[in-house]
Amino acid sequence: CSLSRPNNSYLYAHAFYSGLIKNQGSEAHKNCLRSFHLSVCRVKMQITAFVFALLSLPALVAAQAASAGIQYIIVIDAGSTGTRLNAYKFQLDGSHSTGLRILELRDKKISPGMSAYKNFPGRLRQALSPLMKFAEAYVPASFHGNTTAIVRATAGLRLLAPRDRAAVSRVVVEVLRKSPFLVPAADDRAVRVISGREEAEYGWVSVNFLMDTFDQPGEETYGMLDMGGGSTQITFVPKEDDLQDSYRVVFETVRGRNYALHQHSYLGLGMSQAILTMLGHIDATAEPTANLSRYVSPCLHPDFSSTFSFGSVTVDVAGDPDVAPADRLSVCLRAARRALAGGNVHQPPGVKHAKFVAVSSFFYVARQLVDSDPQWRAAVPGNVTLMQLAQAAGRMCANPPTSGRYAPYLCFNLAHIITLLREGYRFQDEQALYVTDAIDGYSAGWSLGLAIHYLTCHDPVIVRCLVPNSSRGSAAASPELWSFFMTAAELLLPSVINAAGA
Repeated sequence: CSLSRPNNSYLYAHAFYSGLIKNQGSEAHKNCLRSFHLSVCRVKMQITAFVFALLSLPALVAAQAASAGIQYIIVIDAGSTGTRLNAYKFQLDGSHSTGLRILELRDKKISPGMSAYKNFPGRLRQALSPLMKFAEAYVPASFHGNTTAIVRATAGLRLLAPRDRAAVSRVVVEVLRKSPFLVPAADDRAVRVISGREEAEYGWVSVNFLMDTFDQPGEETYGMLDMGGGSTQITFVPKEDDLQDSYRVVFETVRGRNYALHQHSYLGLGMSQAILTMLGHIDATAEPTANLSRYVSPCLHPDFSSTFSFGSVTVDVAGDPDVAPADRLSVCLRAARRALAGGNVHQPPGVKHAKFVAVSSFFYVARQLVDSDPQWRAAVPGNVTLMQLAQAAGRMCANPPTSGRYAPYLCFNLAHIITLLREGYRFQDEQALYVTDAIDGYSAGWSLGLAIHYLTCHDPVIVRCLVPNSSRGSAAASPELWSFFMTAAELLLPSVINAAGA
């Protein structure tokens, strides 16, 4: 419609609609004025909303700045005896050699391990549900879409037949993709069995990251001894003259410091599999050597009988009443030597010059000693010598515990550890290991090293890359900022259209 006051149409319409001008013009003209007035009011409201949003921009930018550099990552450790979800919170920090500073770790574990579901992989969906709910509750919802979630499996899945491993992996990938987290597009990057070599290197990174050796002026680092249920690893920096190319890997930090590592992983020499080998149920390659209804062992108390489980294997076990208490340790050490011989353990050079942190089963066995032997109550976590372990083995094997879930197997455990350290790695009896499960409150297992690697490299295959991706600290628009600008555009666009139409 055309207005009688074209040069002052808004004031005329406002005056008319406010009652200042009455009974002027036809009814159609009045309706037109009312319509025009309402359109103007809508424009005013939209402009007001846009201005308010514009004024809120500094607060939004401040909130973005406050969260800049915070990165969460979820690493699910599919081990041989259980599955542990590790949710890490990091701060990007250029003052550290790795470019990262850890702020928090929350974890949750379920048992048994994924390999136990090889015949019923579909049951994994329900088994993994508590882990995913735990992660969703811990990681703020605003970070869900930017938080990578990956699964890395060790010896537990490594020992499965390829067909069984693939069936289990498919279910795990499905669970990940139904979560709100960022999952790598390729299935084999979302869920992958890592090699023993990677496990050893990641573990070494974890220990030295937490011990803060990467940022110290000297060259001293800590070696790492790790032992799960199915495999064991050793990684350390020997003197240059002791390096052997067959086991050498060069590690470089963000600041360009190089570390030439000796590392190796021994599949079949993890604690649980070693016990099955010492019982005579399997050989070092996990192939069955016997299928008895019951396995009798001198490493157990003669009055003890139970079942021993590892992965999908469960066997009945009992103590041997025909072996004298004073002879139990020597008999068990012979069984441990047979397991060690099948593992083809390489004797690494330069071990006597290195300092080691021992984690996982080394720590769990030491903790069992604390509960069973008063002499150990002040020793763990802390430095423990091989001689101390041997003395404890003499006491435990002479009179093995009969109660508890793990304590009855202490003679097995100690015989295996002593044989591996003394005859496999050639540790000296007086050499001390720092036995612990955590450093500064953080688990020292391999999953932390993997998380550091993943965040700095974005490539879970190349373990020796730790250079942060500069794009993480860039000013690229986040989903929240993009949403703001889209909202502003939605508010402004109708105003422009209405104004043009008017």
